[in-house]
Amino acid sequence: MTKKNNIEGLLVDENFQNDVLNCNNPEVEGKNITKKYNISSNEFSKAKRIYTALSFRKKDDMPNDSIQYSLQDMKRKNLSRLFFSQKIKQNRDLRIFSVIAAVLLIPFMLASAYFYFGSHSFNKFSEGNMDILYSANIGVKTQVVLPDGTKVWLNSGTSLRCPNKFSEVSRNVELNGEAYFEVVKNKRVPMYVEAGGIRVKVYGTKFNIKSYAGEENIETTLVQGKISIFPDKSKKEYFMKAGQSCSYSINKKELKISEADDIEKYISWKDGILHFNNEKFSDVVKELNKWYDVDILLTDKSIGDYILHATFNNDNIENVLTVLSLSIPIKVEYLHRTELKDGSYSKRKIIIKYKDY
Repeated sequence: MTKKNNIEGLLVDENFQNDVLNCNNPEVEGKNITKKYNISSNEFSKAKRIYTALSFRKKDDMPNDSIQYSLQDMKRKNLSRLFFSQKIKQNRDLRIFSVIAAVLLIPFMLASAYFYFGSHSFNKFSEGNMDILYSANIGVKTQVVLPDGTKVWLNSGTSLRCPNKFSEVSRNVELNGEAYFEVVKNKRVPMYVEAGGIRVKVYGTKFNIKSYAGEENIETTLVQGKISIFPDKSKKEYFMKAGQSCSYSINKKELKISEADDIEKYISWKDGILHFNNEKFSDVVKELNKWYDVDILLTDKSIGDYILHATFNNDNIENVLTVLSLSIPIKVEYLHRTELKDGSYSKRKIIIKYKDY
């Protein structure tokens, strides 16, 4: 039996699951488990991390609609494509298939999770600590509290990773997306936020970072206190003061710090407020796509050059575009969503054209 097959078998073994989950002293009990199942300490740590990250429910307790939603969500993430090779035509067949797949997917999910965790480095965190992954789905905002009490608001499509216990030397976290931090003050133990091409050092303050994968610029706005920025893993340190904004170009390797013209423009999202202050319509569209989980297409790129100033508080996308159409000459067309083979629906598409007078 290969090492991979051995791990796959152990991950779905009930006795192994119970031993790992009930292990409260990894240094002592963990050694007994590694010896019992002939695995390394590193493999034990990964298994422990996976079991504490996943939760299981008996299939008899799981409502049919929850099963179908989970299956659809896993398919969108390419975690269950092995189980969707055939089209399910009837509702009765789909219900039966959902229950079977919900059971079959557990070993597949565990094996996938093991090899995902095994292929990613966690050296930035303290050895022996398990990591925690916080996330906000597209179109959703959420607030989390880190192990030291630091509060973080996560914007749509954002993920944040940190250890379950910070070390005595530093508090390291990794960000992909946009987040607003209220960091608990600790002069002896700084927090380091890895965000794309920059690293932010802070001892205790309030600031916002926007660093989505695939975007050219990383934006950092300081609301209170002081922070410093290390661009592109360099040792050169740039200091920021409250009320300043920093823009770092990933491609050009350029960093600019300036006075923020409107702090609310950068942080109002955490309160459910969309705030645009003299922004190009093309940039507004990017925000709307993330905020409402839609695809907006401009038929003419020149439409995106219009400059807008607007504030929306918990409005739906129809109201937002209606208001904007009173300021710029646009016509909005909402396309019908199509049902996919798995029973879910495609992302909502919106076409924006020049309005003919």
